[in-house]
Amino acid sequence: MRELMFRGKRINDHKWVFGTSLIYDGDYIIGHYIVDQRSICLWTGLVDKDGKDIYEGDIVKVSSPSGSSYYAKIEYDCGCYWVSNPDIQIPDTINNFNMDFVVVEGNIFENPELLRVYK
Repeated sequence: MRELMFRGKRINDHKWVFGTSLIYDGDYIIGHYIVDQRSICLWTGLVDKDGKDIYEGDIVKVSSPSGSSYYAKIEYDCGCYWVSNPDIQIPDTINNFNMDFVVVEGNIFENPELLRVYK
């Protein structure tokens, strides 16, 4: 069984915190910090080619052995993590990718400009 790990931005200073998540008295808590509920993302259980954890809401660069690449957003839907890019006709789950060709470039909260790369 894999570890459930979350990240979220603290309310007071907007820094990322990591750990388990719970709701207490209406507040969303990760670790010992109150976080913005809109920023809470679940870890996919995977790491990119550089060893960085991949979370829901991350923007990744997916490359192929031939050298072509594209940017995609990691989304959770129907019990799976999807690589979302409007130019891809048939979406695929991230588990079907070779992680040697995937790099986390940012996330939808801090780097929304990366989404324009593939729009």
